[in-house]
Amino acid sequence: MDVRVSRVLVWQYRTEPFLSVKGEILSGTVTRWTGSKGSVHYRPSFSYRYEVNGQTYEGRRYRYDGHPSFYNEAEANQMVAAHPKNSEVDVYYNPNNPADAVLSPGLDIEDLDIPFAFGPITLLFLSILIKAGKEIDWPGKTKPLAGGIRIIADRMTTRVRLPRYQPSSMSLLIASVLSFIASVFFQHGQIAYPPILTGALALISIIIVSMSVYLWLRQKVESGLQDLVIDEGARMIELPLTYKRRQKMTLAFTDIASVIVEKGRKSFYTVKLQLHDGTPQILAILKQNNAESFGTWLREKLAIKTEST
Repeated sequence: MDVRVSRVLVWQYRTEPFLSVKGEILSGTVTRWTGSKGSVHYRPSFSYRYEVNGQTYEGRRYRYDGHPSFYNEAEANQMVAAHPKNSEVDVYYNPNNPADAVLSPGLDIEDLDIPFAFGPITLLFLSILIKAGKEIDWPGKTKPLAGGIRIIADRMTTRVRLPRYQPSSMSLLIASVLSFIASVFFQHGQIAYPPILTGALALISIIIVSMSVYLWLRQKVESGLQDLVIDEGARMIELPLTYKRRQKMTLAFTDIASVIVEKGRKSFYTVKLQLHDGTPQILAILKQNNAESFGTWLREKLAIKTEST
């Protein structure tokens, strides 16, 4: 889909320097087609005749990108009525190939909606594939310690990185949402600036916002405030400032009754500490294998019995 859309946009973009000649409308009709989600679209379609260097050509292409397209049949009929049979029309042809012609050259704002809508979907699918590839039990692959969670050991103190949100995932999500909003705006908004400039400014803005989110979350991760700190010498732990914890919470190993790996929504599992006073403290929400591996590692680290639901 991305390759096809890119090719269409390139074809439409290269029509900007096409030469103009007067032509004649031979016929005009409205074609009806149904979109992927069941929405009905109406598209004006014309056939026309034009002459270049004494040779007559006939064309049927209005634009390479399939615009204009209307949800209202009356609007499409109105456009066809504005170009009746035998009426004069401006035809734009390729000087290197006069048979290649359109009635509307260059890009318009609506051309930006598809790449801004489908580009993030491609990135999301790629990120899912990369994550899935990392989770596959490839031959010879060793299972990561503690489910792959980053562990920083410093003598008798161990820091476990447990951010609530991964910077890369959140920045990609923000970029996808902003890109989708931009695609809707391009489809319905009236913008006076050139499409190329508008698209470039929108893309730069999305990159700046998503990178700002990434750097902000990355700074929070590197600050250590979202770390689970285990002091084996003092037999104390400090809980990360996540999952509604707004102040540092320090516990003795003896305050912890068990480490629970509990099934949550879909394929995610919650790893939490169950205290002797009955209150739970959530540490992380992970995929099943990662959650069980982290739970096992943490029980061994705290010398706590196994408990799983």
